[in-house]
Amino acid sequence: MKYNTLIWDLDGTLMFTPEDFIVEVVNETVREFSLSATMKQAKEFWYGSNRDEVIKRIWGLSKKQFWPKFRLHDTPERRFQVMKAYDDVYMLAELSQKGYLQAILTGASIRTIQSSMAILGDHFQATFSARPPRKLKPHPGGLDILLEILGADISKTLLIGNGQEDIDCGRCAGVDTCLVDRGEYPIPRVNPTYKIKSLTELRRIV
Repeated sequence: MKYNTLIWDLDGTLMFTPEDFIVEVVNETVREFSLSATMKQAKEFWYGSNRDEVIKRIWGLSKKQFWPKFRLHDTPERRFQVMKAYDDVYMLAELSQKGYLQAILTGASIRTIQSSMAILGDHFQATFSARPPRKLKPHPGGLDILLEILGADISKTLLIGNGQEDIDCGRCAGVDTCLVDRGEYPIPRVNPTYKIKSLTELRRIV
């Protein structure tokens, strides 16, 4: 096998959040400042690679203003009620059976990770929540920690995600990357090692 270690992003790669929930939570947050968000704006924030820049450009808010309010509305309990797994995540079990080490690297909370694993199954040897005060992706700190925990060989590790921050994170850490583009929203031009539309395409890569 070309790779023996797979590091997964979570939201947008293995799990998805319905658009109506995204718009609802973003609007609940910005209404705290007497503002509103369109569907396009909410999705740009949710899937954007530089959320702090999006927050400032669209709503004129600083990250110190926005994030505490956002986390009051986007709670793990609410997220768990709406999050669903993509229909190709059965690949996790297939890859696990073939002996691949697998881990999750995400900006989601530990509780969201735990809730997601209850849906995805016990296929992961490690997880890391790159959430403040830890540095968010694309900073490679969380990835470096996972590689150390797993005892992984960088040359045999593949980072799989759906956003520019995932690809940049992998590049910073020196690992190959795979962009999952399901066609749900525009993705900025990035240069991953591989690009796929479905997780089933990993069969020809790993």
